[in-house]
Amino acid sequence: MRDTAYLPHDARRERYPAAVADEARGRSGFLRRDLLWIPAVFIFGLGDILSTQMALSLGGMENNVLVKYLLEGPGGIWTFSLVKAAVLVPLVLLTLSLGGKYRWLVPGCLCAAGLYLLGGNVSVILNLI
Repeated sequence: MRDTAYLPHDARRERYPAAVADEARGRSGFLRRDLLWIPAVFIFGLGDILSTQMALSLGGMENNVLVKYLLEGPGGIWTFSLVKAAVLVPLVLLTLSLGGKYRWLVPGCLCAAGLYLLGGNVSVILNLI
């Protein structure tokens, strides 16, 4: 990749519009690709927790040994929720420490994993109804 630091901002915009667009930050310092965290949190976090709870309330069983242990322990779904949050927070910090074009990778993978988990839970729910 070419170094564009020596060019004035307008010249960089003309020669490398994508590079300048990636540098566009809001007041909070987030890039537009950080918006991928919104579906990641809702799908991987909230969607999986709520669909797991619904499947269990309909008589389904958890197949993941770790999640089953968390759900059967003290706190139940709340412990599971706290562990999910404890996983998400370091991943957000890791993403913020990553620069450049790979910043979307962690929330993108979480969206994909969340869709897989949510799809599995929804299929269990549909089979139990």
